Amino acid sequence: MNALVRLVRSLPLVIALALLGVVVYLLVSWLRSPDRAKQVLIRLFHVLNAALTALFLLGVAYALGEGNLFVADLNAGFAAVTAVGLAITLLCRWRYLAHRPELRRERAERAERRRNARRDRRSGDDGGRSEGSGAAQLLGQLGAWWADFL
Repeated sequence: MNALVRLVRSLPLVIALALLGVVVYLLVSWLRSPDRAKQVLIRLFHVLNAALTALFLLGVAYALGEGNLFVADLNAGFAAVTAVGLAITLLCRWRYLAHRPELRRERAERAERRRNARRDRRSGDDGGRSEGSGAAQLLGQLGAWWADFL
């Protein structure tokens, strides 16, 4: 019963994540397609739940260091909820890719291109591209990442 009470304190976090998921899914499926919305949701929740789990675990460590057991208990409950969310997201990703072999091939090809690009950068071969400033290259990479994300 006590564990259930601890998890009920995490209910606002669960509601916020659920609302975020619904809004993102509706927006992306309206702008692109329902299949692309699923891809975006899986990636978003993977990153978000991993970051939140790490953040709450840091909060637990800090609260224990300060001797504040109530805050440590609260953060541990939040970390448990986000860790379960991360596990569910990874399970959904596994099932999603299991039924779409073309996406697995596409991801493998994209990873190969990234490895080749890193190897070319280390060897000094820019593939005929101009050097440009570091800031311009960073903006280009961010733009490519954003286009790939959506």
